Amino acid sequence: MNIHNTIKNQLQFSSKEKIVKQLGYSSIQKGLKTLDSFLESEDLYTWIHSGYYDFKYTAKQFLVKICSILDLSIDEVDKEVALQTSKYKDLKMLNLSYIFVNTNFKRTSEPVFALAFLESSRRLKVETVQLESISLIVKEHYIKNNGQLNIWGKIQSYIFHHNNNTYTFDVNGKIIENNQEVLESKAILTFKGKEIL
Repeated sequence: MNIHNTIKNQLQFSSKEKIVKQLGYSSIQKGLKTLDSFLESEDLYTWIHSGYYDFKYTAKQFLVKICSILDLSIDEVDKEVALQTSKYKDLKMLNLSYIFVNTNFKRTSEPVFALAFLESSRRLKVETVQLESISLIVKEHYIKNNGQLNIWGKIQSYIFHHNNNTYTFDVNGKIIENNQEVLESKAILTFKGKEIL
């Protein structure tokens, strides 16, 4: 059950002004602004964690009150928020996961601008955390790039980072045990103290 969509659907058949009055707003415009902000939010998790406060309700208080008016179970709302929170945490961890393509690169005469421009090719984003899938990604990447990574040189290994754990794969996608630590330097360009590349 998607409570957010349920609320949106129920409000299609109601007067927003009437709902705002039921919410207890003395200023209809302020109430409409909060109601519209709620309806425009992506989901319940986003709304509750938005930090929204209109001097009458916090985001959570507003949600509880509107559910009460629409006769929706707050227990169901809490379950959905907990589920979305769990999914959000998993997604956040996935966004922090990546594969570093190790070439044991040591800079000699390469221009910093070129290195910074090509830096993203050394860090592969992943949409999985399963080691079998990472193994396939590693093998495919190595074959696709003929064992070379443009300016960075010959690919030596792949380091997968996930949830404070590190796994090193050889170029055939096999996990290497007791591997040496790899220095993951990063080429960046800054302008007035801000990273631009």
